[in-house]
Amino acid sequence: MKFVKIAGIECSRIVLGTGKFGGAVDEKVAFALMDAYIDAGGNVIDTAEVYGDWFPGAEKSPSEKCVGRYLKQRGKSGLVIFTKGAHYRAKDPARASRVRPECIREDIGKSLDNLFIDCIDFYWLHRDDPAYPVEPIMDALFEAQDQGLISRIGASNWSLERIEEANRYAAACGRTGFEATQTGYAYMKNYVQMGMNKDPDTTMLYFDEKRDTAYCIEHQFPVVAYSSQANGYITKYLSGKELPEKVARSYDYPMNRMRAKRAGKVAMELGCSPEAVGLAYLFTRLFPVCAIIGPRNLEQLHSTLEAADLELPDEQKTFLEKDE
Repeated sequence: MKFVKIAGIECSRIVLGTGKFGGAVDEKVAFALMDAYIDAGGNVIDTAEVYGDWFPGAEKSPSEKCVGRYLKQRGKSGLVIFTKGAHYRAKDPARASRVRPECIREDIGKSLDNLFIDCIDFYWLHRDDPAYPVEPIMDALFEAQDQGLISRIGASNWSLERIEEANRYAAACGRTGFEATQTGYAYMKNYVQMGMNKDPDTTMLYFDEKRDTAYCIEHQFPVVAYSSQANGYITKYLSGKELPEKVARSYDYPMNRMRAKRAGKVAMELGCSPEAVGLAYLFTRLFPVCAIIGPRNLEQLHSTLEAADLELPDEQKTFLEKDE
């Protein structure tokens, strides 16, 4: 497993996402996935206070609590825990912003209890509210750091402009601000990146190659990519079967069909899965990238982990980048 340095921490470039744990993935399977991921050399588990709250009948924060029970049984040694807070309530139809100091404090406390740990290695704000000033938000995070509750901080679904604004304030306070961004990023481009946003939740942000690449290269600013496998679009499209409605709505565009075929061709040449090629493409970027994966079973995990050490030759990288 290859590693990427984020905020001084050696992180496996494939991160195990747990958004389905406690819901679509039951605890027995979740424990097996974490065991297999760690056995393969992975060391970063990503969760969130809100993950799983949308599953009918689920306990509050089922993903964090599942991960917490795992850590309590197996121990945390060598693992890096990412978790996120300040997300709007999953069942709130108004999606009222919770990017407020009191909500940040509340969610940090709940996450620590859920995970059975004393300090969160990397704490991410899960959403932003651009209408709210950065100063009190950052002060709440600094307070939690001073209390030893969280170590490093990152921003998920924050624009780079807002991150830069927050980090200027942090520097003025003699503090370190956000040290990485979690954003939607995959070889496939979804409907938001294609300029056809059909999602009522406009708080989710996706990496824009033209807008964001230069900043990340200049500052070597790490990107932790969620939706890095585009809901398995490559495999589903190449199978020739009818696409699930959500996958079709999000990714089934002419450019992605061409990209999927290219990934399939490269996969045949390299003897790996097309999904592994899609992930490996992200690792060719000229700035640090980790990719969050969300397998539901061991077969999906092992197929995806082929990308952990896959290096794309320049010729194949150039081939994948073509969109015509």
